[in-house]
Amino acid sequence: MNKKKRIILLGLIELNLFTVLTGVSSKKQNPVPINISKITSSTDDSLFGEFDYDERLSYNDVKKIILEKQKQDKICKCSEVVDKYSSIYGIDSKVVNKVIKQNTNDYSSYNFLYNNNISFDNEVYSDFSLQILYLVRDIYRNPENYGYKIDEIRDIREPNIDMTIREYINETSEILGVDPDFVLAIACAESGFFQSSIATKKNNPFALRSSKFNSYNNLWMGITEGMLNLKNNYIDRGCTNFQSMARKYCPEGTDHWISLVNGCYNQIKNGKKLYDEDNNTLIYK
Repeated sequence: MNKKKRIILLGLIELNLFTVLTGVSSKKQNPVPINISKITSSTDDSLFGEFDYDERLSYNDVKKIILEKQKQDKICKCSEVVDKYSSIYGIDSKVVNKVIKQNTNDYSSYNFLYNNNISFDNEVYSDFSLQILYLVRDIYRNPENYGYKIDEIRDIREPNIDMTIREYINETSEILGVDPDFVLAIACAESGFFQSSIATKKNNPFALRSSKFNSYNNLWMGITEGMLNLKNNYIDRGCTNFQSMARKYCPEGTDHWISLVNGCYNQIKNGKKLYDEDNNTLIYK
């Protein structure tokens, strides 16, 4: 069965389910009374206009409402991710949403509605997080490719991330498909459990550098960049343990680095808390 036929079949199953729940039959085109709350139980009724609970709706009316609800749910989930990563990279979320809207034919493309996909390929994603992270990062790095200058899209407000460091690393690790304790151990080894100046002054807990150590706008951006560096330049290239990673990550003092990271890893596994978990507050951003 090809993809198009599967979607049609799923649509028919969903509509038949509503026949059972609401009494609306696909064979009846005349309006019948249904309770709109059964369709919009998890969504604000206002998304679909002004409906009274005794409104009489036809089969086609119900179909339109279902499709609109699916679309609005997707837009809401997409926007939440856009807001988070836009705030981390310090760019205007409206710019990111505009790019996504253009790429998805005003949020109506098949890819957007069924594949959680904001691009033009046909790959299926579990959610929007990974793509939006890469899109926001690319807009931040290359705004001219999207018709902007960096000063036009910059948003200087502090990120509104209501998480501990560990929670953020756990969430981002799931998105990237990496081991969170593996990642956290490296950051802790490089930054003295996030309390050395490389983290507190430069927001660079993974100690990334070219000719000198990098500085980032906030801690969350430094964590994100460090994790992307590990995934793209090490883990995806076969460096999946500290020994294989050390030769490239820390070519000078390899044995010491391996010992240091292993020590941090064991402490994390044995329940060591980070400073923001002890204090229940983030002392720097």
